Amino acid sequence: MNPELRLVPMERHLAEQVCTWRYQGFLERYSMDHGDPGALAAPGSGVFALLDADAALVGFRSYGLDGQVPGLTYDEGSLDTGGGLRPDRVGTGLGKAAMRCGLDYAGAHLGAPVLRVSIWEGNGVALHVARSVGYVECGRGVSDRGDTFVVFTQPSRAPVL
Repeated sequence: MNPELRLVPMERHLAEQVCTWRYQGFLERYSMDHGDPGALAAPGSGVFALLDADAALVGFRSYGLDGQVPGLTYDEGSLDTGGGLRPDRVGTGLGKAAMRCGLDYAGAHLGAPVLRVSIWEGNGVALHVARSVGYVECGRGVSDRGDTFVVFTQPSRAPVL
């Protein structure tokens, strides 16, 4: 069953919630508790809140510069995307629906011909999810922190109705 998810512009009160998120174990690198709510909610930031059917914040998706990893080299032919789930939703099977929601949103609203996502090679679940929704590996790169990332692309698509 795919939960009903939707993206809405990130608002300050939602960004403040995101900036409390702390992950455990190997996911600690994704903790958001040092984030800037103002930057996440700024017009033009490319960051959107991911809401469930009850309008509860369950994650976020981002497009543009926020989806790029510092230290990797990117061409201008693709729109970068990224995102995350609320820590208590990690490992619940929501990742695939969240990534599909992001793809559908980009296809319907952003007009980018190709989407690109960069995923840390140690995050096997995210790598699997990206492949399962149609992303194809197109390269690898090393971040400013020395971590290797797998870079994937896929053509943008219109939402499935």
